[in-house]
Amino acid sequence: MVGSAGNLRLGRGNEPLRSRGRGTGGSRERRAGVRLAPVLSHEPPRPIAPPARGPWRHVITLWGVGGVVLLLVEAIWRLADTAVTILAREELTSGQMAMFVAWLAFIVYVEGYRAFQKRFSPRVVVRALHLADDPRPLHVLLAPLYCMTLLHATRRRLVASWILVIGIIGIILLVRAMPPIYRAITDAGVVVALTWGTVATLALYVRALLGVAPSVPLELPGEAAPSAARLSPSRPG
Repeated sequence: MVGSAGNLRLGRGNEPLRSRGRGTGGSRERRAGVRLAPVLSHEPPRPIAPPARGPWRHVITLWGVGGVVLLLVEAIWRLADTAVTILAREELTSGQMAMFVAWLAFIVYVEGYRAFQKRFSPRVVVRALHLADDPRPLHVLLAPLYCMTLLHATRRRLVASWILVIGIIGIILLVRAMPPIYRAITDAGVVVALTWGTVATLALYVRALLGVAPSVPLELPGEAAPSAARLSPSRPG
């Protein structure tokens, strides 16, 4: 009688409780926001390269980050030479000096701090570390481009990165057509921003080697959602 009463109370009639266990458990799991993986799956796992070990890991990350840094240093050297040459032979007026200071403040904050330190530099470092964990030959060969999200990234990131490259080339052509003094002012500001970005990239790389990697999405193809999910806790549905 006790068992029958238990079935009457929990099973709403003579229906055994165990016949409703799957639906009850599923609803509890849905309320808790838990997703069950299928027991059997016929999809083969995605092949990945074995992670690099020992000194090769450091070689890969150094090639990725170091290649990006070399590109930045080359641009800094070329632009600084032009700016110094022009500013050495021409004297700035008070208006031009005010423009120079305002331009420096603007580009250091927008490009140096927000674009490089907060976005570009952390992404370069985390993608270099990921490349060492999944060292595919082509990606390792083109590690600087990989770290700059110019290949093997989400479609949105690839489009944004290549548009940025094309835009930079266009800006360079426009700056070359400017009067020398204003070209020097522009180049000097860009030099300071690139220097800021170079230092930020190296500092974040050293911190990553010490075990404190930046917490930014990798933006790999098909993995944008999982990467973003890892940055924020999931809420029950």
